Amino acid sequence: MDITAKVVLDHRHSNGTSRAFLCDSCNTGLGRFKNGESYLQNAITYLSEFEKK
Repeated sequence: MDITAKVVLDHRHSNGTSRAFLCDSCNTGLGRFKNGESYLQNAITYLSEFEKK
């Protein structure tokens, strides 16, 4: 399988340590959710509510 997205090294902003390689879109998405589980969970809950309708 060919990679069609830019791959970047994800890191913790709090201390700069590396986590893993991700596609640029996923890495940006995590950053927009401030790398916080509660922000991501709220987004999942939001989307789930519309899936039920």
